[in-house]
Amino acid sequence: MESRVLKNLVIFLCVVAVMGTGALLYKNYTDYLQVQNTYDQAKQDLEKLKIDIETTKRLLDKYEKEKQEFSKLLFSERDVPAFLDSISKFAALADVHLTNMKTKYFQQVVVPQNTARALAGTLGNRYRSTNNQQTDPQQDLQRVLTLSAMPIDIQVKGEFAALLKFFNQLEAYKQLLSVSAIEIKSNYNDYPTLSCNFTLKIYSLMTLEELKRK
Repeated sequence: MESRVLKNLVIFLCVVAVMGTGALLYKNYTDYLQVQNTYDQAKQDLEKLKIDIETTKRLLDKYEKEKQEFSKLLFSERDVPAFLDSISKFAALADVHLTNMKTKYFQQVVVPQNTARALAGTLGNRYRSTNNQQTDPQQDLQRVLTLSAMPIDIQVKGEFAALLKFFNQLEAYKQLLSVSAIEIKSNYNDYPTLSCNFTLKIYSLMTLEELKRK
């Protein structure tokens, strides 16, 4: 009788031990699966990050090349005196009398508000995702290069053919410029000499910080 009770007790203890071992193994297995899933996700995120980094590098290289090409068409501040001298030379070559020329400060070329907001949002997302560093996108926006223009108000006098030659010389200039607000007047006493007022704009790349200091 005692031997049967002892035997049942041993069997019970063995069953308990087996169940306990099974539960422990199951817990270890589920922990392993969780760790494995976390590892796989981290590995996928790392691969995606590598792709994003390579894509960003290619875009930056492309941007730098395009910026260098575009910069050749733009003015720097040191180019302005030479260009103003060129205007005087063009007028002399075209037999046009330059009566007045007034330069203004460089001003930002205004872009649509939705474009500006999209740029600010892109900057914010980019800087928040870089090494988890929190920066102010508005401050970063101040350092971004923006297209700026310097208006030059010009007054000239000359015959129609001479004025046309003068504008053709300006149009053929190596760097980007635009002519607007052209106003031509004729004075009966001076005919065929015409008076011409217009605004000439030259373009440059500047940061908003630089423009604020003007």
